[in-house]
Amino acid sequence: MRVHVVSGVKVIERGPDEIAGHADARDERVVVYMPMPEGERLLAEGAFDHVGVRGDAYATTPKRLREAIAYVAAEDRASRERGPLRLVWLGTLGSDEPPTAGPIGRSFPLDDGITIGRSVDSTVVLRCGAHSDQNIVARRHAIVARAGDAFVVRDLGSTNGTWKNGERVVEGALVATGDEIAIACTHRFRVDGSR
Repeated sequence: MRVHVVSGVKVIERGPDEIAGHADARDERVVVYMPMPEGERLLAEGAFDHVGVRGDAYATTPKRLREAIAYVAAEDRASRERGPLRLVWLGTLGSDEPPTAGPIGRSFPLDDGITIGRSVDSTVVLRCGAHSDQNIVARRHAIVARAGDAFVVRDLGSTNGTWKNGERVVEGALVATGDEIAIACTHRFRVDGSR
């Protein structure tokens, strides 16, 4: 295990056999992650548990991990509950990063709702390549729509599914501040703001 500091955040770098104790990760200023050799992706069994940065950002490549640590270090966590309701991009696990996703922390205001998919006319475009076999995201994958005073996330019949807080969305699910939405299990967003 190595310990170092990045932008005021204590970073604990552990190997796979050292990950079991997550107690340190509960500290607001501590990041626990598994090192990723340059040029490699973490696709090994169980790796999804090891590349979360305090559950606030996710990374599949060393470059994105550096961005995730910088985002976590700079973020004012109290601001998550302020401002308009929005989806905040947290990054990708285990697959190519959609080039249109933007930096970790980019937000998408919900307003009257948004669409998510690989189609260029989606509000949030998660497209990794020109051909469908280069993408795990459907053309029209999911929608977050207003339902009265609330918002609901619905999967639009995608093959790889939409998830809310680790549970697959079947009929649609209400979303609230703090909820995490995953597109095809890998592309992660958090709901921030207030109604």
